[in-house]
Order: sequence, then structure tokens, then C-alpha cells
Amino acid sequence: MKRQNRFLRKLFIKLFRLDEWHYSGHRDKEYAQYTVKIINNLIERDKKISGHIIEIGCGLGDIIGYIKAGRNKKMGLDLEQKVVYAAGILHPDTQFRKGSFGNVRNQEVYCLIMINLLHFIDPDYTKREIKKILENNKVEYVVLDELRGTEKTSYRYECHGDEILGEQYIACYQSKRINAAQGANRHIIIYKKVN
Repeated sequence: MKRQNRFLRKLFIKLFRLDEWHYSGHRDKEYAQYTVKIINNLIERDKKISGHIIEIGCGLGDIIGYIKAGRNKKMGLDLEQKVVYAAGILHPDTQFRKGSFGNVRNQEVYCLIMINLLHFIDPDYTKREIKKILENNKVEYVVLDELRGTEKTSYRYECHGDEILGEQYIACYQSKRINAAQGANRHIIIYKKVN
């Protein structure tokens, strides 16, 4: 499967003119593997998933496509229609749609995933959009990554979950340090809604 996945990714990059960074998949991204592992552990621990698992900025599905939940429970959102189409071929057991923050409305969300996304978006915009999501949806968990050591990298913002989510959510899990691009490092953090 790994070899087939690489072949398809290479084909999609040429066919759909996708960015080259889409070539590396789930097995090449330690942060993706780690995120999938901790979310799957959450699902196993909780036994029953109330609501959807939604990833904003899903790309080719390197996280959402490997979550152990039924197709009607998993949704990946990305801004590029051609990426959404390719992700659907790679992961037919996951729903993919063109969209972003504004497409998460009036839903029960078990887990909202935003990994390797917020570091390129203005923090004020991020706060406003996530605030709307949290006000207009019932969201149990939010999974973010926080970067450190980004001064000499192409990452524009470090993004800290406590600042973005406010007092409504509390960090309940933080991963070990994971190497990020260009010498930065990241932590995957799960935030749980405070009842």
C-alpha cells in the first residue's frame, strides 16, 4: 500500500499540478503519525464518538484518512478542490469537501483537528474564525500543534492553543517534542472542553 500510495501521490502531483510537498505521506510525517495515534487512543478510550471528527486543512488526508472511525464520522476540509478530489481517491473511507473554518456550522464535533495549518494564518483571523466555530458548534476536543524555534523558518506564526481557545478549553495531553521543518520543533496538544 505504501508503494501504491507514493505512486498515486506522484501521479496526482503531475496530473492535478499539486504542490510538491504533497508527495510525502502519512508514513513520512512523524507529526501525522503521532496525531493519528493519540486521536485513535482517545476514540478507543471513550468507546463512543458523539459527533464528527473534522480536520481543517486536511491536504491529502494524512491525518483524517487514518483515523479509526466510520466514513460518516470523518470529514476533511481543504481549500483546493483538486486536493479534495485526490484525497477522496486515496482515502475512500473518509468524506472530503472543499472548505475551511466557515464550513463547520451547527454540528456536534467530537474532535476538531487543525495541524500544520495555523502557522501560516494571521493569529487575529485564526482567533475570530475558531471563536465562531466554538460558538456555533458543540466541540468536545480540539487538536492543535504548537511550534517553537520558528525564528529562522518559513513558519510565520507559532500559535498557542491557550491564547486561541481561551478558558473554554484546557490542555489534557501534550506530545513529546517532534521535529518540524527547518529546525523548528512541535508538540501536538489535545484540548478538552471545560464543562
